[in-house]
Amino acid sequence: RSSPSVFIGDSVTDVLALMAADVGIVVGESGTLRRMLRRFGWKIRGLVAFPVKKEERGKASRVVYAAEDWAEIAAFLYGTDLVKKMVEEGRRNKGNTYCGE
Repeated sequence: RSSPSVFIGDSVTDVLALMAADVGIVVGESGTLRRMLRRFGWKIRGLVAFPVKKEERGKASRVVYAAEDWAEIAAFLYGTDLVKKMVEEGRRNKGNTYCGE
């Protein structure tokens, strides 16, 4: 089996891709996008509610996850230690910005 797909969206044009992905993540506060997902019967849960155990993930059908910002998404995908390191490197290099810093 191939790796799971993750789609991150912030507008109504992203609805189909969010629903088709193994893990759909809504970033930002688009009320229209959230209403449309709910109208299609999808639940929206905080990204922290993502099932840790692989066997529980199948039970989370018709669920997309919500994140406040890109830093939260980066921490979810790559772990908080890596994100902290990236932010520190960005501060040292001043020219680079990571994770919505």
